Amino acid sequence: MGRFLRETRELFYWAMFCPSRLQQRMNEWSPAEEKDGQIPNTNPWDILLFRFHLRFVIQYLILLLCFSLPLILIIVAQGQALNWLQLPIILVTAYSVGVWFLPIGLQVPLIWFIVYLEQPKSWIKGFNLVLESLTLFISRPLLSPSSQGSFSRSLPPWPPPLGASEPAAPSLPQDLG
Repeated sequence: MGRFLRETRELFYWAMFCPSRLQQRMNEWSPAEEKDGQIPNTNPWDILLFRFHLRFVIQYLILLLCFSLPLILIIVAQGQALNWLQLPIILVTAYSVGVWFLPIGLQVPLIWFIVYLEQPKSWIKGFNLVLESLTLFISRPLLSPSSQGSFSRSLPPWPPPLGASEPAAPSLPQDLG
């Protein structure tokens, strides 16, 4: 277990400060197939996506969770249950960016934390607006008004009763802030 955690710490250090050493380790863990007598370097998408080296992926996910801790603590402190949806989105985004470029993928949770500190209330308003728009297509709202405050207006029932005129489309506010 100590070796695993040391390798995880080294993965972070190499990704941030010593990419040549990270490349060497990726070549050791998941060597690329030989082409024209030479072995090319292993790409991040090879080790995270196509050849899926489990040890490397688990270490990468542990690092992503460690970098998500500040955001998790803020979400716990604010007590907004809806904000927990951001955590899986952050992890998937960070993994996807890591497949493309590993060092930037590690920084996605920290970048998201900085952005989250600036605009959490407007995100909730925007999310509620999307939910209100979606309720035009389903029979009942996904969130009850008691779970996230009251909706800004009451919505007509959907589908409309037979013989009733079509409800007007909701107008979108120009400013969410």
